Amino acid sequence: MMAAIVIPCLNEEKGLEQTCKSFGFGCGADNAAEKDCVLVLVDNASDDDTLAVMESVAASSPPGSVHIEIENQRGYAPPRHAGALRAGKAAEANGFRPHETLIVQADADTHYGPGYVRKMRKRSCECGPGVLIEGLATPTPEFLTKHSAFIALCDHVDESVAGICVERNEDIIVDDKVAAYRLADFLSWGGHVREFNQRGDELFAETTRLFMKAKLKGASKSVVVEAVAYPSRRKLYADAALYFSTAGFPRERAWIERWLRVGGPPRKLDEFNLASALNLEHEIELRRLHLMILFSLAPKFIGVLLRPNVATLCAPREMSLITSIFGTFSREAAMANPSAVLSKGLSAIDERPVELIEFADSSAH
Repeated sequence: MMAAIVIPCLNEEKGLEQTCKSFGFGCGADNAAEKDCVLVLVDNASDDDTLAVMESVAASSPPGSVHIEIENQRGYAPPRHAGALRAGKAAEANGFRPHETLIVQADADTHYGPGYVRKMRKRSCECGPGVLIEGLATPTPEFLTKHSAFIALCDHVDESVAGICVERNEDIIVDDKVAAYRLADFLSWGGHVREFNQRGDELFAETTRLFMKAKLKGASKSVVVEAVAYPSRRKLYADAALYFSTAGFPRERAWIERWLRVGGPPRKLDEFNLASALNLEHEIELRRLHLMILFSLAPKFIGVLLRPNVATLCAPREMSLITSIFGTFSREAAMANPSAVLSKGLSAIDERPVELIEFADSSAH
C-alpha cells in the first residue's frame, strides 16, 4: 500500500519545514521517509513564503517524492480535498490503485513522531477497507510540564461528563491532523465538501463531517495510540478561554463573534487552573456542554440511525433528550447533510444549557 501525506498550508512558512522533516522529507530530515510514501503539499493562496518553503523541501527530497498543489479557494475543506485528489494521481503514476492508497492527513504546524506513517499504514492494512484510522495528538512533554495546572483543570471537567460519553472507537469526532483513510473510501464517502448552516456560516471540522457520512454508510474507526503527533497548540495560546470552552472544537464564525462580545479579549493560558475554577464557571459549563453534545448525544443519535432498535441503546430519558434535540432526521438525510446534525446539537448548547447540565449531573449520580 502506498501512503500519501497531505498537508494543506496557508501562511505556514515558519513551521512547515520542520513538519516535513518529521516525516522524512527535506534537508536534514529526522529520519528517512517511509518506502512507497509521497508528500503532497497544498498551498492555499498563502501571502508569505510558504510556496518557496514547499519548493525547497521538494528540491532537497528524492525526485518525485514531493508534489506541490495549488488550491486558491481558501478554507479547510478545499485544500484537503484537492490534496487527496493530487495524491491519487501520484499513486496512479506509481502503479497504485485507489484502494491501495492511504491518504494520511497532516497539519503544517504539527510534529509527527517516529514511525507515524508506518504505524498508520500497518493498522489500515490490518483493518481493511471501510475504516478511518486515527492517530493520537498529544501535548509535548514540555507543554505538560509547563501547563500541568491547565491539564489538571481539563481532566477535572472532562471527568464530570465521562460517564455519559461513548467509547473512543464509537465517537464521531475526528482530529483532522491525525486522520487517515484509503483513497477509494474517501471517494465513496463523498470527499471533503464545504457545508453551511441556516445562517450561512461555514461549518468546519471537515474530517468529522466526512466520517459522519462514512459511518452512516457502515464505516468504522480504529485508533492507533502508538502513532503520536505533537501539535503546536497555537490556537490554545491565542485564546485559551475560547479553546477551553469549546473543548478545542472549531465553532462557526457567528458563534465566535458572540463569544468575543461577551467573553472579552483573549485570555492567557495560565489563568486556567483548578484554583481559579470559581472564576471560570461560565467557561467550565460551556466545556461540559460541548463535550456532552460532541462525545455523547450526537454520536448516540448517529447510533440510533444505524440501529433503529433504540431500546438497547439509550435509557428513555436520554432517548427523549436526543430526539428533542436532533428531531426526525432520516439516515439518508443525515448522510447527505452531516453539518445539519452538528448544527442541531451545537444549537442546544445555547438554547437549552440548563436542561443539558441537569441531565449530565443527574446521570453522574
